[in-house]
Amino acid sequence: MFSLANLTRSDGDPKIIATGPSSLPGPDKFARGLGWFSIGLGLTELLAPRALTRWLGMPGMEGLVRCFGCREIAAGMLTLSTERRTGVASRVLGDGLDIVALATALGPDNSKRQNAGLALALVAGVTLLDIVASAALADTHARRGNPRDYGDRSGLRGKQWRGGGRGPTADHASRSGTVSAPSVLRPASSEPSIGKGVLDEAPGAADSDGEGDDATSRSTGQGSRHGFGD
Repeated sequence: MFSLANLTRSDGDPKIIATGPSSLPGPDKFARGLGWFSIGLGLTELLAPRALTRWLGMPGMEGLVRCFGCREIAAGMLTLSTERRTGVASRVLGDGLDIVALATALGPDNSKRQNAGLALALVAGVTLLDIVASAALADTHARRGNPRDYGDRSGLRGKQWRGGGRGPTADHASRSGTVSAPSVLRPASSEPSIGKGVLDEAPGAADSDGEGDDATSRSTGQGSRHGFGD
C-alpha cells in the first residue's frame, strides 16, 4: 500500500515509510471491511456473471447479475468514503434485492436450488452484519445532549421578537402589545441632516461672502490709490 501511495508523490515530496495506529473507531473500521467486501463481490458479479448464474441455476440472468455487481461496487466505494453511514444503508437495501432475486431460484424446477439456498443463507448473514454496522455507526456519530437554545440572546431572532425574551424590545412588546424593530435596524430618516445644516447656514454664509467681497474690493481700491500716489 505504501508503494502505491508513493507513486503519486513528486521526487521532492516525503515518502510514506510507516503509519501509526488508526484513529477510526471500531464501527468505522468494520464498515470499511464491509466496503472492501462489497467491491470484491461486485467485481466477481461484474466479471463472471455466467459462472454465478450456472452455479445458482439461473440461466439467462447474467444482465441482472452485472447490474447487481455495479451496485455492489458503488455501495463499497461509498462505504469507504466519508459517507460510511449512507454506504452501509445502501448495502442493506441491496441485500434486500439480492434476497428477493435468490428466493425466485428456490423453486422445485431448479436443479441447483440447494446452491441457491446456500447463497440465500450467506446473503441473510451479510444483511445482519450490515444492519449491525449501520446501527453502530449511527450510535457512534450521533449528537449527544440537548441542542442549545439561543432564543434569550438579543442578537438573534427568538423569544424577544415574540415578546417573551429579555431586553428593551421584549419589555416594550409586553407593555404595548406590539413589536418594534431595534433602533439599529430602523431605516434612516428621509431628511438628510447634512443637507439641512447646509441650508441653515446658507444665509450666514452668503452674508459673510458678501462682506468678504466688499472688504476685498475696499482693500484693492486702497491699494491701487496708494500705488498711484507713490
